[in-house]
Amino acid sequence: MNLEQMNNAVNTLTKSTGFTATATAIGGRNGHTETSDGVIKADLSVPKEMGGPGRPGTATPEHLFAAGYAACFGGSLDFVAKHRAQVTRGRAGAVHSASARAREVTRKSRCAT
Repeated sequence: MNLEQMNNAVNTLTKSTGFTATATAIGGRNGHTETSDGVIKADLSVPKEMGGPGRPGTATPEHLFAAGYAACFGGSLDFVAKHRAQVTRGRAGAVHSASARAREVTRKSRCAT
């Protein structure tokens, strides 16, 4: 898929869903990523535990995935609690999410809440 085709696909998806988040990563796991609207900008570094440089103050894709998953799952909990009238003020609760990447070539990820 070339860049024009990708842009057309994103535009089509945005029209049908109402909102689409897009991001670009340069340099892979030891690079930089940011969203097209500039809301998220993160330098990335493979942790020392995984054989990388482990640069301080950097994120991993697992950090970003865990944060997004926790937010989405928490939103679902709030939605269900609200519709069951079990939350009168505030939020239903907090969600802790963990994302791990295996060291083997299989590279499995998992999330826990």
